[in-house]
Amino acid sequence: MLGNKLLQLIKDLNTSERKLLIYKAKRSNDKRLTQLIRLLGEPNQSSAEFQESLMIVKNSISTKGQSEKIKNDLLRRFIDFCIKEIEDLKIENYSKSHPAIRNYILSDVYNKINTRYIYQDYLLKLNSSTKNSNEFWIKNYYINKMASLKLLSQTDEDFKEWRSLLATQIKLVQEYYNEEIANVYTKIGASYVDDKTTLELFDAKYLNQDYILKQIELVQSSKVKANLFLALARFNIEDETKYPMYSSEAIRIIKNIHDDEADLIRRRVFFASFLHVFHFNHPYPVIKKLLLKIVAFNEKTEFEEPKIFFYLFLLQIVKNDTEGAINIYKLNPKKYFTDPEFHYFYNFLEALEYYKSDDFKSAKRILSNLSFINNPYVASWSRCLEVAVNYIQGDLDLTENLIIKELKRLSLNSNRIFTINSSVVFMVKMAKTLNIKVSKNFMEISLKTVKISPIHQFMIDSIENK
Repeated sequence: MLGNKLLQLIKDLNTSERKLLIYKAKRSNDKRLTQLIRLLGEPNQSSAEFQESLMIVKNSISTKGQSEKIKNDLLRRFIDFCIKEIEDLKIENYSKSHPAIRNYILSDVYNKINTRYIYQDYLLKLNSSTKNSNEFWIKNYYINKMASLKLLSQTDEDFKEWRSLLATQIKLVQEYYNEEIANVYTKIGASYVDDKTTLELFDAKYLNQDYILKQIELVQSSKVKANLFLALARFNIEDETKYPMYSSEAIRIIKNIHDDEADLIRRRVFFASFLHVFHFNHPYPVIKKLLLKIVAFNEKTEFEEPKIFFYLFLLQIVKNDTEGAINIYKLNPKKYFTDPEFHYFYNFLEALEYYKSDDFKSAKRILSNLSFINNPYVASWSRCLEVAVNYIQGDLDLTENLIIKELKRLSLNSNRIFTINSSVVFMVKMAKTLNIKVSKNFMEISLKTVKISPIHQFMIDSIENK
């Protein structure tokens, strides 16, 4: 859609920013600003309304007889102008409300020989405005620039201050390294949860359990320690002894720290723990509590995460749970999955509800499309549910065909962890029922798997009870 970025920028404007743009347009002789005000429209204007205004502007800024190509080029340049106006406004407002950014910009502006004292003044203000922050790059910038100034005079006092700055920088860099390497470990851990082969891509010694535990002993920051324990927990997502030990330690260490960074670590632990307890089918209240904690965190930070609502609604359907304000039986779940990228979440929930109500025709219509989505887990669950539907309907030839195809797909997903073994258990069980030959590897996975996910257990129970 033409001008989509501009529309999103306009929608993000608050009332004060909109008023500032209108005020600027009224005081300016730049006719382009008048056209920009036209595009502002109503705060909640639709895409169609914006496009209509855009076409009016297009006709206003072009002249009679111009080709459509020239008109479109003029419109694109006008859109770029509008985007820059909004960006400049955002940058100005942001720098006003963030002293560190303001002083950083001004110090860089006056970084000249003839404005040395002004430059130094802004550097000192920059240092003062970052005392209670952990902005490494700004603090490091201050030290580098101030250290250079201290070397100009060669006085004993300045040399003393230079050495003090250097000692501070050594500590700052070490702390920053520890923090960033812990962040890297947690990212690798998150990747491992999705793909076991992740560790093969990195230097194994840095991901060794003993090595990470040693790093935890060496670092001073509680939040860095918590992140490292989170990484260890994720690397042990399949271990019902080690996972809770490391995840609990991650939460304990930051128990008395309440800032955005600590809250984010907690949220990551909550989600990893959800994956763990869902994978092992822990008691429903335990799983639900974790999901509600994540929902609360997301609401606090205004972060939209459709997959959390998907899991919550899925479990409510499976467990016949009608309790709580955020409940699929009390509201329209579709509103949580309006982005086309997440429609498949809603579609699966819809198919599951059709399945529960024995409307197999409607369920099959949806499941046939879900079998090939990019989410490997929901795609596998969809194929399992499709097998269940056809088996219950008595279409055994189609059921057999679906089982054989899914077993082949599962063999290609042996690198994944989350609920894939549960899909194997379900398919092996169904294959045995129909006397379908199953590979030795799948038989071993099925025998080793003692607990299967809630959705797979639901499907097995539903088949046995119908």
